Amino acid sequence: MNSGVEDAGELTAPREWQYCSGCKPQGACRVGLVRWLEEDGSVSGRITFGKDVEGGPGVIHGGYAAVVFDELLGTATTGPAGVPVAVTKSLTVHYRRPIPIEQPIVLRAWRVRTLDRDMFIDGEMRLASSDALLATAESVFTAVTDRHFQRHKEWLAQQRPA
Repeated sequence: MNSGVEDAGELTAPREWQYCSGCKPQGACRVGLVRWLEEDGSVSGRITFGKDVEGGPGVIHGGYAAVVFDELLGTATTGPAGVPVAVTKSLTVHYRRPIPIEQPIVLRAWRVRTLDRDMFIDGEMRLASSDALLATAESVFTAVTDRHFQRHKEWLAQQRPA
């Protein structure tokens, strides 16, 4: 997959929890998001979108913001052993301003509450140079075990023609 974003540069040493299953083998986030845990338990990140994700003149196609939010907010579900423990149940992005290409963007995500297996995670995306709010996100992630992925594999096998 061509991520369409430029790497913003490492701000912290990479950690295993920073990468999804698709990114672990290459040791880098495919969408170019650099993220780190804050002392308060929130997750911060930085990214610079490249020209190859340009939608309107000088701004990204909005779908890339959703991908970046999904990556960042999902990191806020990481368990104490550094293992992602949840999958995306819902994600809503509110676009406040057009998101520019070729300018550093900073992000933050935090857990709002937990209800049974559901974790409610919110986030924001800001222009690094002025702190202008570009987009916000609200999400729900559901805690799962490895059995979740096995059940999906079994279900998918049943969907193939005989």
